Amino acid sequence: PPEFLVLAMGQVNPFPAAANTLSVTLMLNLDTTVFDDHRIELANLAGARRASGVVDIRDPTGRNAHLFFAAAPGGTQGQALWDEDAEVLALFLVPGPGGGSLRAK
Repeated sequence: PPEFLVLAMGQVNPFPAAANTLSVTLMLNLDTTVFDDHRIELANLAGARRASGVVDIRDPTGRNAHLFFAAAPGGTQGQALWDEDAEVLALFLVPGPGGGSLRAK
Protein backbone atom coordinates (compact mmCIF):
# COMPACT_ATOMS: atom_id res chain seq x y z
CA PRO A 1 0.00 0.00 0.00
CA PRO A 2 1.11 3.61 -0.57
CA GLU A 3 2.91 5.09 2.40
CA PHE A 4 5.38 7.77 3.41
CA LEU A 5 8.87 6.39 3.87
CA VAL A 6 10.06 9.79 5.08
CA LEU A 7 7.85 12.59 6.39
CA ALA A 8 9.41 15.56 8.15
CA MET A 9 8.35 19.18 8.57
CA GLY A 10 10.08 22.17 10.12
CA GLN A 11 9.98 25.94 10.21
CA VAL A 12 12.56 28.71 10.17
CA ASN A 13 11.00 30.96 12.81
CA PRO A 14 9.65 29.51 16.10
CA PHE A 15 7.69 32.63 17.08
CA PRO A 16 3.88 32.72 16.71
CA ALA A 17 2.43 35.12 14.12
CA ALA A 18 5.89 35.90 12.69
CA ALA A 19 6.85 35.59 9.03
CA ASN A 20 7.99 32.04 8.42
CA THR A 21 9.17 29.49 5.90
CA LEU A 22 8.06 25.87 6.16
CA SER A 23 10.30 23.04 5.03
CA VAL A 24 8.69 19.70 4.14
CA THR A 25 10.55 16.52 3.24
CA LEU A 26 8.55 13.65 1.72
CA MET A 27 9.47 10.29 0.30
CA LEU A 28 6.69 8.05 -1.00
CA ASN A 29 6.73 4.46 -2.18
CA LEU A 30 4.66 5.28 -5.28
CA ASP A 31 5.42 4.98 -8.96
CA THR A 32 5.58 8.66 -9.95
CA THR A 33 4.30 7.94 -13.46
CA VAL A 34 0.80 6.95 -12.27
CA PHE A 35 -0.29 9.49 -9.67
CA ASP A 36 -3.70 10.03 -11.31
CA ASP A 37 -4.76 13.18 -9.43
CA HIS A 38 -3.73 12.02 -5.96
CA ARG A 39 -3.07 14.76 -3.44
CA ILE A 40 -1.29 15.32 -0.17
CA GLU A 41 -2.76 17.66 2.43
CA LEU A 42 -0.68 19.35 5.10
CA ALA A 43 -3.32 20.03 7.74
CA ASN A 44 -3.60 21.68 11.15
CA LEU A 45 -1.31 24.55 10.21
CA ALA A 46 -2.83 26.50 13.09
CA GLY A 47 -2.06 30.19 13.13
CA ALA A 48 -0.85 30.32 9.52
CA ARG A 49 -2.07 33.52 7.89
CA ARG A 50 -2.18 34.00 4.15
CA ALA A 51 -5.09 34.67 1.84
CA SER A 52 -6.51 31.48 0.36
CA GLY A 53 -5.28 30.61 -3.11
CA VAL A 54 -2.34 29.34 -5.11
CA VAL A 55 1.08 29.33 -3.43
CA ASP A 56 4.36 28.96 -5.32
CA ILE A 57 6.62 26.30 -3.82
CA ARG A 58 10.29 25.58 -4.48
CA ASP A 59 12.95 22.96 -3.95
CA PRO A 60 16.00 24.55 -2.32
CA THR A 61 18.14 21.51 -3.20
CA GLY A 62 18.03 22.34 -6.91
CA ARG A 63 16.62 18.90 -7.79
CA ASN A 64 13.28 20.39 -8.94
CA ALA A 65 11.24 18.04 -6.74
CA HIS A 66 8.66 20.83 -6.34
CA LEU A 67 7.64 20.07 -9.92
CA PHE A 68 5.94 16.89 -8.65
CA PHE A 69 3.20 19.15 -7.22
CA ALA A 70 0.46 21.41 -8.56
CA ALA A 71 -2.37 23.46 -7.00
CA ALA A 72 -5.01 21.45 -8.93
CA PRO A 73 -5.20 18.30 -11.04
CA GLY A 74 -3.46 19.11 -14.32
CA GLY A 75 -2.39 22.50 -12.91
CA THR A 76 0.87 24.37 -13.13
CA GLN A 77 3.78 22.48 -11.59
CA GLY A 78 5.56 24.01 -8.60
CA GLN A 79 2.40 25.25 -6.89
CA ALA A 80 0.14 24.27 -4.00
CA LEU A 81 -3.32 25.39 -2.89
CA TRP A 82 -3.72 27.12 0.49
CA ASP A 83 -7.10 27.22 2.30
CA GLU A 84 -6.85 29.79 5.09
CA ASP A 85 -10.17 28.85 6.74
CA ALA A 86 -9.31 25.14 6.92
CA GLU A 87 -5.59 25.82 7.58
CA VAL A 88 -4.69 23.22 4.94
CA LEU A 89 -2.11 23.24 2.15
CA ALA A 90 -3.07 20.85 -0.68
CA LEU A 91 -0.45 19.49 -3.08
CA PHE A 92 -1.77 17.59 -6.11
CA LEU A 93 0.73 15.04 -7.35
CA VAL A 94 1.95 15.43 -10.92
CA PRO A 95 3.27 12.40 -12.86
CA GLY A 96 7.05 12.51 -13.07
CA PRO A 97 9.27 11.30 -15.89
CA GLY A 98 10.61 7.80 -15.52
CA GLY A 99 9.20 6.96 -12.09
CA GLY A 100 11.46 6.72 -9.09
CA SER A 101 11.14 8.15 -5.63
CA LEU A 102 9.65 11.51 -4.79
CA ARG A 103 11.67 13.76 -2.55
CA ALA A 104 10.77 17.37 -1.90
CA LYS A 105 12.02 19.79 0.68
